[in-house]
Formats: sequence, structure tokens, C-alpha cells
Amino acid sequence: MLSLSLSLSLLSLSFAGEVKESVPYFMACTEVKPDYQRCRACLGRAELTLGIELREKDLDLGLYLIDNAGDLLEEAMKGGHNLPYVHLARGNTLAELGKCDEAIPYYNHCLLLNTAAMGLETELTNHGLMLTDVLDPMDVYNALGICYRKLGNIDLAARAWGEGIFWGERDATVPVRGHAYAKVVAGGAASGAASGEQRYDERGFALRDVPRGFELWANAGSMHSALGNFSVAVEYYNAALAMEPNNHLVINNVGYMHEQMGDLDTALQY
Repeated sequence: MLSLSLSLSLLSLSFAGEVKESVPYFMACTEVKPDYQRCRACLGRAELTLGIELREKDLDLGLYLIDNAGDLLEEAMKGGHNLPYVHLARGNTLAELGKCDEAIPYYNHCLLLNTAAMGLETELTNHGLMLTDVLDPMDVYNALGICYRKLGNIDLAARAWGEGIFWGERDATVPVRGHAYAKVVAGGAASGAASGEQRYDERGFALRDVPRGFELWANAGSMHSALGNFSVAVEYYNAALAMEPNNHLVINNVGYMHEQMGDLDTALQY
């Protein structure tokens, strides 16, 4: 097994968003412990993130990293590391390469694995243990809906976004990978920490300080706009604005919807 200090270093860098800094650690990990598939999966996820960032400046390099990330994730899955986040990341690599039809099965399988993991999480927390590989289903449903929309299947896109919105309304807190792990392994901070520190609910799950589901509501609004359901689109856009009141794109869309409905006075307010 990897040392505790190295494991915590990898996790803290990865989940703090310091992707560039985490890559050398993951690469070294895969060389030292080639059979440790979590490092290979995390390296793939890190390369995916870097590829998306870099392709704006260097398209070939960005696409290479995204494609290589997919290979790393496939290797991890073949090595037995079949966890929800791996399938989500693999789906994302394919979606970023324009292969949404191939990405969808990974997203769907991710949701199945995630549902099972969330059931197991309840049993583990009852025994004082913590599962760190549970995803926020809203993120998966949003990615799934985007793929369906790109493929022109509006009905399935609507269903995916609707499921994500339903989930967000049902459960206000979700497990966030990494933060909960650090809390359990390292002793962690208590719930209700001071401003700037991670806060946790009674189960030890990290609480999000940002609104959940903004993209789902905004995407649903765009879908209804495209279908000509302008009044319904406004309802979804307004729900999105309740989460991000200063999002200029959505504000503009609301104004445009009112213009399309002939309500110019309201449209001009946006």
C-alpha cells in the first residue's frame, strides 16, 4: 500500500483544484505502484482537466491530453477500479472529443454505480466509516443531458435534466469526494467551522457553499426556448437566476423570452 502521507498529499492536491501540481505525484505513483489503479484513474482525470484548459491555447496538445486521459481511465477500469468517478471522467473524455454516443453508456453506468455506492454509504456511516467515492448525481445528469442534446434527442435531454433537478430538490447536501476523506483520515475540522474553512453535516459530508443545479435549470430553460415553450423557459431561467442572480447570459435569455412573448415592457427590464 502507499504510505498515508503520500495518499493524503495526492488527495489534498487533487481535490484542492491544484491539478497541475498533482500530475507529477500521480505519474510517480503509477511508476512506483503500477497496479494501484486509483493513481492511474486520478492521473487520467487530471489530464482531462488540463486538456480542456490547454486546448484553447494549443488544440493539438489539449486533444492529446484528453485522448490519453481516456486511455488511462480505461486501463484503470480494466484493472478493477470501477468506481463512479472513473466512469464519469471516461464519459467526459469521450464527450469532449465529440463522441457523445459513446459517452452516454459510461454516464448511465456511472449513475447505476453511484446509486449502489450511496446505499452502501448509509451502512458505512452507521458504523462510523466513510465512503469517499460517491458523486453528486446532478453533475452526472447534467453531462448526460448535454450529450443527448448534442445528439438531437431533446426528449432524453429533458428527462436527464429533469432527473437531476428532482435529485437536487430532494437532497440538499451530497458527499463531496476528498474533503470527507481528509476529515476522517486526518481528524478533520468540526461542523460549523469558521468562514473560509470546510463545513460538514452530521454525517461528515462536506457542505457546498455554492448553489447546486444552476446548469441544469439553465439548460432546461434553453431547451424549452428552442422548443418555443417561452413561458416555461422563463420559469427555468428564473430558477437558475435565483442561484446566480448576476449571470448575464441567463438574464439576457429571460429578456429575449419576454420579447418573443410580445411583452416588450418586461423585456426591456432585462
